[in-house]
Amino acid sequence: MMSIFPFMCAALVFVFSGCFGQAQVKPSEKPLDVVVTLVDAAALKSGGKIAFTPLKAGARTSADEQSDRVSLMIIKGIANRLAQARTSLIIAAPEDEPNLVFQGYIEELSQNGRLKRLVLRRGKGRLAISGEIWLSSTGAKVLTFAGDAHLGDFKDVFQAADALGDALGYEIAAQTR
Repeated sequence: MMSIFPFMCAALVFVFSGCFGQAQVKPSEKPLDVVVTLVDAAALKSGGKIAFTPLKAGARTSADEQSDRVSLMIIKGIANRLAQARTSLIIAAPEDEPNLVFQGYIEELSQNGRLKRLVLRRGKGRLAISGEIWLSSTGAKVLTFAGDAHLGDFKDVFQAADALGDALGYEIAAQTR
């Protein structure tokens, strides 16, 4: 009877270490995915002032302090990239009568807790945005966009938001050339 006890203990340790070990989540092949659809190339290439409105919370996102901060990080990333790219777009406040207005939504902001990641083997979460740039004079769409970031590839949601804004700013700047 004594000879089976060490074997049973070793088996239990082996079984529980497999069940409660670190979840092996595959890193996504593309941590960021940004899609930009140009509707009116002439209006965007003509440049002028562009105003950014904070991204609003979508259907699957709660409007709280975290989503407000994520929104501002995305806008900061876009604005920084547009300034670096030296485009014909000038960043302006909404009260400065801009030619173009940026408006968007945070469609999804999901963060999986440690328990879900370990037990259900899910990733850290996802940040998804969508929106458009439109002419302030007519309300006509100039550009539509959608973006997606897998949070497992970033330190935190705010770093993912900044990277998503930077990628979106790069795509917008590329369309103005």
